[in-house]
Amino acid sequence: MPYDFSQAAQASTASPDVIVAFVNGLLSFVSPCVLPLLPIYFAALLGAGGKKHPKAVLLRMAGFALGFLAFYLFLGAWAGTVGSLLSGVPRWLLDWITGGIFILFGLSILGVLPGIRLFSTTADASRFVRDGFFPMLAFGATLALSWAPCNTVFIGNVLLMAASTNQATLWTGMGLLGVYALGMMVPFLTFMLLSSVLGDTLTFLKKHQTTIRKIGGILMVIFGLLKIFHLM
Repeated sequence: MPYDFSQAAQASTASPDVIVAFVNGLLSFVSPCVLPLLPIYFAALLGAGGKKHPKAVLLRMAGFALGFLAFYLFLGAWAGTVGSLLSGVPRWLLDWITGGIFILFGLSILGVLPGIRLFSTTADASRFVRDGFFPMLAFGATLALSWAPCNTVFIGNVLLMAASTNQATLWTGMGLLGVYALGMMVPFLTFMLLSSVLGDTLTFLKKHQTTIRKIGGILMVIFGLLKIFHLM
């Protein structure tokens, strides 16, 4: 039986999990290994030696975006496949497990549970980059991988949703992780293209990134409670 993409799209857009996945992507964008290093990443995307021809920049951006997205689609496919194997587990039990882990992650971001260690890295993958579409494709995938340890909590949230959602499949997993990746890519590429206009906004985000992440922690706790009490 062929896969009904229109039905999946309708179900996914109606699900709050899509919004939560996108918000987790936005929160990942303000992590310590993304915001402070944006100028370095922008320089790599714009090209070395002043090569800022629009077509060349567009080609580099396309390669970067595809490589970045491919990494998370792979993760999503894995999570969705695992979720399909859990189809026999009672829904209430998955909601309790998912909600409980979300609450623990949220409390760890708020500093209430210092025992839960958040990984951090300042790896600069941009120094290995070469010009052209395929090198930028590899750069995008490498950057996604190098950011993963710093965003363990947020990626874990979305992977958990992808594995525990109703009728979890390879496609639903790829969809949720794809939305998560877009949550990071949209502000990343927006700030790169409009850096001269949004410079003050970027400074504000850097200054208040801790507060923003704590707000995200509160939202995770709320989401976890809603899951546990079957309110979403």
